[in-house]
Formats: sequence, C-alpha cells, structure tokens
Amino acid sequence: VDAAPDDDPPAGHVVGLLGALTIDGRRPELDDDAAEALTYLVVHRTGADPATLRRILWPRDDGDDMRLSLALEAVDQTFESPVVVSTDDGRVELVDDVASDLGRCQRSVQGLDHLPPSEQARRLYTALHLVRGEPFADGAAWAHADGTALEAATLVVDLAHRLAMHALTIGDADRAAWAVDRGLRAAPTSELLYRDRMRVADARGDVAAVDAAMREAQRLAEADGGWVSAETEQCYLTLRGHEVTPEGDRDAS
Repeated sequence: VDAAPDDDPPAGHVVGLLGALTIDGRRPELDDDAAEALTYLVVHRTGADPATLRRILWPRDDGDDMRLSLALEAVDQTFESPVVVSTDDGRVELVDDVASDLGRCQRSVQGLDHLPPSEQARRLYTALHLVRGEPFADGAAWAHADGTALEAATLVVDLAHRLAMHALTIGDADRAAWAVDRGLRAAPTSELLYRDRMRVADARGDVAAVDAAMREAQRLAEADGGWVSAETEQCYLTLRGHEVTPEGDRDAS
C-alpha cells in the first residue's frame, strides 16, 4: 500500500502545499513574507498586479513597495534561477515550470467520474500519495483567510473517502485504511473519515477498533465545543448492531 505511484513526476520545481511548505521536497529557508508570496503565486497562476498582491498578502500593511520587492527577491534566490516574472500588463507571476503538489492533485482527478472504477482508484491513490499534512500548514495566512486552505482539505477528504469506499467494495481493507489515514493528515477532525475508519474496522471484524474510532471522533468534537453528528452516531450504532454506546458518549436525555 505504501509504494509510490508509477506516474512520472512533474517537470521543473514542485512547491509542496499539502503539508508544511516545501520546494522539491525540502523545507526552504524563507521568511514569512517570501513564503506568503510564493504560496499565493503558485496557486494563482495568472498572478496579480503588485498593489493587489500586497493587499491580499498583507491587508494591514501600509502599502510599502519595498516589502513586496524584498519578498519576491527572496523567492527568486531560493530557486536555482529566477522564477518571478513581470508581465507586459504589470502583473507578477511565476514561470510555468514551478508547479505545486495541490495543482498536481487537482489535475490527477479531473474527469474522474467518467473513468472506469479501476482507473478512478489509481488516480485517487496517486493524488493521495501527495498529501503530507494539513494544506497550507505554514506560509499562507491568505489561504486560511479566503477559504483556499479549507477547499484543499475538503478535496483531500473527498478523495480519501472515495478511495476508501472503492477499496472496501472490493474487499481491500488495507487500502481503505491507508486512504483514510492519508485523508486525516489533511483534515484531522473529519467525521466523514472517522466514519470510514469505523467501516474499515468493521470490515476487519475489529470491534474494539470501531469503538476506538468512535471515541476519538467524540473527543475531537467535544474539544471543538460540540458533539458528533447524528450521522456519525447512526453509523456507529449500525455497525455495532445497536449493542452498546461507547464509553464517554453523551447522555441520551
């Protein structure tokens, strides 16, 4: 299950956004400003004019041009050759051979529903192999402010859920468990994936693991000031045949 997919890696440089910020698999020595500029530009391939870029990256800044210039210079110095370019119409963008793991993940699942199940599973596996942690874990305050980070995590959860369900359908509980674990790297509190974890445990006949997954889902929900959803409770009770309520569950009253 842990073997890397056979797909050829993308050409050029790859900026890692699905976890801690990386460049070609290594943590770059970038200050916060440069990291913000790099992450934004690698996601927004058409770039932005300098004034817009400053406003998005540093909304409380006083508009000092030097701050952006220094950040972009630091980005250039991190790569083997300059990667930041200015277009004829005044926008700042990255050269084409700088890509991201998020972009590769998105491309690998385009048109997924039109493919045979086996090819869907292969593409899902390829995409999930790129996930190292929570998307935009550092160097991207803008992504958390405008919802980009949440969209990326939601995408990973969907892909993980789809692969897990496919794997369980063909009786491959190990592949399903792997998919769930990858998804939880990106979204550690996803109830959908905890329901999938319970289903995997049930497929393995591991009642204790079903209970443990439910308890962990409850703990995470309570830590966030709430309760697990009715759907999660029903999933658990269905798998356990309405036999018991896990230790630590809230009162029925």
